[in-house]
Amino acid sequence: MRCYADGKTPKEAGDITGLSHVSIYRLYRLIRERLFYVGIYRTKVDFIEHAKRGEEEGPYFDWSGFDRFIREKLGAHRGIRKQNYNLYLSQAIFRFEAQYSGGQLYRLLLITIKATGPLNRKPVGFKQAAFQREILRLNMAEIRKSMRELDWGSEFQTYMRAATDWLESRTEEFVETLEELEKPHR
Repeated sequence: MRCYADGKTPKEAGDITGLSHVSIYRLYRLIRERLFYVGIYRTKVDFIEHAKRGEEEGPYFDWSGFDRFIREKLGAHRGIRKQNYNLYLSQAIFRFEAQYSGGQLYRLLLITIKATGPLNRKPVGFKQAAFQREILRLNMAEIRKSMRELDWGSEFQTYMRAATDWLESRTEEFVETLEELEKPHR
């Protein structure tokens, strides 16, 4: 899983782990499916709609760079089966957005497995609110870490700490609302 999170090719993963290429390809497919299932990976249509939302005032998104990146990433995977194409495309879109480092993606994989069960079994008991809480906590921890690493004046750091605390409390309220919505209605 760490090889997948770090963007290693199946060949590189096989060299590192000693697993067969068949096992690596199967594991990578299971990871892609699970990340798509929980919504970390999304479809190209969803991504395009998201990117277009910010373009009312002008074209901010580099569509030619996006197309070039996708062609390059998918071209590196020779012989993608038709039934797996959308999973590879979703993975390429995720890598294009580059929201998470390899270590963060690895933590997301662990959270995903904890929330849905083993990769080689159908997902069970998935609770969207609890999963989102863990992802938001991961993101908030990264924000706090980044703030500690920056050399700002103490007054500004105090302000940013208060803003982060406020954001974290709003996030918890949001997740609690999600949990309420997930409860069965009588």
